[in-house]
Amino acid sequence: MTNKLFSVTIEDFEIIPKIRLPLKMKWTKAGRRYLERKEQLAFMLKKRFKYNEPITCNISLSCAIHLNHKRRTDLDNLIGFLCDSLQYAGIIADDRQIIELSKCKVFRDGKARVVIELRRI
Repeated sequence: MTNKLFSVTIEDFEIIPKIRLPLKMKWTKAGRRYLERKEQLAFMLKKRFKYNEPITCNISLSCAIHLNHKRRTDLDNLIGFLCDSLQYAGIIADDRQIIELSKCKVFRDGKARVVIELRRI
């Protein structure tokens, strides 16, 4: 039996793919863009999170990522960005808690939106 811990829909926010960030990469244009977008999403997620402490149990992640472009992107890099943002926002203690991915889908429908759902396992 699983129960919902957190569910959110964020409109007008486009997810960007995760990139590797060695120390020297953080100062590049791509590195700064990634960090800024991660902080923006984390802020939006934290505003909608109703608990004071992060989730510490094993969880399942479901997501729907709507992109406003047709460029090819890897689903694993998009999910990596979401996991980084969830951890940065303090919603989850560690992304290793996510032990199941269910119904993660990318839509290229011209709308920038992300839907995230976390369930207890």
